Amino acid sequence: MIQQPLLGITGSYSGMITFVVVAHVLWLFGIHGTMVTGTIWKPLYLAMDLENLTVFQNGDPLPHIVGYAFWGVWASLGGSGSTLGLNLLMAFKAKSEGLKKLGRMALPTSFLCIKEPIIFGIPIVLNPMLAIPFVFAPALNVTVAYFLIATDVLPRMIGVFNVIEMPVFANAFIQGSWLFALLQVFLIVLNTLIYYPFFKRLDNIMRTQATQA
Repeated sequence: MIQQPLLGITGSYSGMITFVVVAHVLWLFGIHGTMVTGTIWKPLYLAMDLENLTVFQNGDPLPHIVGYAFWGVWASLGGSGSTLGLNLLMAFKAKSEGLKKLGRMALPTSFLCIKEPIIFGIPIVLNPMLAIPFVFAPALNVTVAYFLIATDVLPRMIGVFNVIEMPVFANAFIQGSWLFALLQVFLIVLNTLIYYPFFKRLDNIMRTQATQA
């Protein structure tokens, strides 16, 4: 009686996007937003993934678009904030030594969806300069993926839910279609473009500060 109405709310696009935005706003204040909001949505999303897996094994149409797997593949593309695009800019485009060194050090962990070196290393926490892309990039990823699946351009994800700890591309590929990994490539490019003007400003400021020190 309780679970089914909650599944209907959290399983919608509005439910998913609300959790994504709130989680990332909390991150901006140094609070692990995924852990905090996950106390609400994670049990429900895991139940959706389990139902999708069970139905998939029976060969029936999958009932849910979102789930914990959906969150891991799209909302955490490179970690919270979908910061893989930012990390690539830091590693290969930064002029300031601090950003360049941090970017190259953190790049392997970004591909493993570990975001703490970027979030606390730049830092993104309490940094209004990066607040907009940090919230907007994962929200856009979720929006694009949701509507491509809802309109049957892409199939529904089968619900292999232990994906946040898996490398980018691998966590998408195991969801039943190589098209998910292809969409990740497109979204990483898009996220890089979103972060670029904010990164460029930060890089210039840090470069100026380094020359004045």
